[in-house]
This record gives sequence, C-alpha cells and structure tokens, in this order.
Amino acid sequence: MYKDYVVMAQKQNTPSENAALPVTLRNRIILHGETTPYHREKQRELGIEYADLQTWKDLRVAFDQLDDDDLRQIEPESIIPGHYSQDELVPSHSSGTTGAPKTVYWHQTDVEANIESTAARLESADIPENTHWVATATPNPVLKQTLRGLAEHFNGTIDILEVDPTPVKQALQAGESVEETLRPIAQRVCDAFNGKQVGVYEDIAPMMKFVGHMLPRETREQIDSLLVGGVGTTNDLVDELTDQVFPNASLTGWYGDYMNGTSGMHTPESLEYVPQYPDIAFEVRKTENLDTLVSSGEQGELVSHAIRRGFFLPNRRVGDGARPIQINGIDCVTDIHRLEE
Repeated sequence: MYKDYVVMAQKQNTPSENAALPVTLRNRIILHGETTPYHREKQRELGIEYADLQTWKDLRVAFDQLDDDDLRQIEPESIIPGHYSQDELVPSHSSGTTGAPKTVYWHQTDVEANIESTAARLESADIPENTHWVATATPNPVLKQTLRGLAEHFNGTIDILEVDPTPVKQALQAGESVEETLRPIAQRVCDAFNGKQVGVYEDIAPMMKFVGHMLPRETREQIDSLLVGGVGTTNDLVDELTDQVFPNASLTGWYGDYMNGTSGMHTPESLEYVPQYPDIAFEVRKTENLDTLVSSGEQGELVSHAIRRGFFLPNRRVGDGARPIQINGIDCVTDIHRLEE
C-alpha cells in the first residue's frame, strides 16, 4: 500500500498548492463528513460540502487552523466514523509536554501502514537483523505498537521503556536543571542495556547523548544503529553521536507525533523527513500569515493535514518550525525545531 502511494506521488510531481487529492482520500473525507458528529457539524458551520473538496489547497482555505487548545475541545469519539468497532481502533495520546494530553483513535490498518512505511525507509539504513533493541516511548499505544512492529520486521526483540515527559517540562518551567531531571530517566535506559547484546537504540537525540555518556565504552561500541527523533536533532549533535558517543553506529530516524505517526528520514542522517504520504501532508506557512505558504528554502511554521481512517483533522498547527523541501514530488520538511511557546 505505502509503496503504491510513493509511485503515485512520483508520477504526480506537482506542488501541493495545486495538487489534486487522491480519489481514495477524497472518498475518505466524504465518509468522515457523512458519519462523524464533528464533521457533520463542521460542514454546517463552514457552509461547505466535503464532496466539493478537490485539492490540498482546498483543505488549507476551507478550514480554520487548529491549535492545541482547539484540539483539546474535540471529543476523540466525535471524529471516529460510526461503522468502526472499538476492536479496530487504537488510542494515540500526545506526550503532554504542551499541556493536557490530547487523544485520537487510529484504525488498526493505519497503524500497520505506519509500521510498513517506516520499515521501508529503514531498509536502506543498515538496521541489523536478529538483534535486541532498547527504545523509549511516551504512554502512547500506537508508538509502542510501531516500535514492536519495527523490531519484529527486522527479526529482533525489544525492551520499550515508558517515559513520562512531565518532570522535564516542570523543570523547564521552574528554571531548574534539566540534567538532574533527565538523570533518573537515563539511568533506567542504561539499566536496560545490562546483560544484553543491544544492537539498536531508539531515543530522542538529546537523551541519547546523555545516556551515551553514562554507558560504559564497551556497551556503546556494541551498538550498530541509532534511531533518533526529529525535534532536537541537529547536524552537530548527529556528528557527536556517531563520531564520539556511539562510534560504531549508523544513524537514521524519524520525525513524528501522536497524530502524524513516524515520518522517516529520506536517507540516513539527512535530517529530511518524508511524511506518510498521502494520509499525512506537510505544509510550511508564514508565521505572521498562516494562510500563506513560505517560499522554497524559507523557514516557517509547520501545519499538517491528517486524513486517516480513524480521524480527519486538516490544518493542524503542529507547534514546530521547519523548512520545506520536495522529494520525488512529495512535500517534505527539514530543519525541524520546536517553536517558542
């Protein structure tokens, strides 16, 4: 399924400004408009018919931008198509670093597609087979299922350490030392390496560096592959991780969250992220005018359109800054960074 989408995108090769929505997604949007309370009301409120939405630009123009406060007002059950059973759905929660956690429900088919597309990106990244993984995750069932699925794809086993980001946020707000807050979390990660031959380590880049300086050298040298999160990953940090902290490890990773899933790096260490097209589309807008796309190479604010089976939420302000690029006709992003609150 994912590979078919990539072929379609390569043939399309048109900017998102004028690109037509794939028929499959148009039908999905219409289904959401017909079967979910939120979208039935949204059509009345905006005076539109979802059947009239033809292009990605229509999504940007027709809908107001959704920020975190808006998303917290949406009952997650109100955006699930009525014909799905609870057994088909998997909850996905935001980390809570920007306030009270938010929730959407993924359809199990979307979770499997998320795993498939991420695994396809990792195939070219020297991920070792038949090894043990250590990974961290927020309390998010979709993320944990994705990590387990990826380890299984490469015939590996995995330890997933659930991490609550709240203490880090509280320390930042109070102006306290983040290092002291990170230390007990990092110690848990270090403990997971004890007595095991770990080949793959997944974490956000700043924590990966912190953990690396706590691990014995012989443990660091046995790691073959690092999977890093997007925000907080810079070229300088990548160089330090691979040249000094984990000298024998290759590096790749993704940029993602509870709604957009895992958008893999275009190539290892590129820091260019390809969304799970076409279900997820990225646009970079002018910060001072969120109705306008930035020019190529210009920094701006990232906005996403999510057209999944379990939910349809266009025009979402992700809270990150980025620079737009195009890869094989797909709108991708690089230079990801957290915007100041």
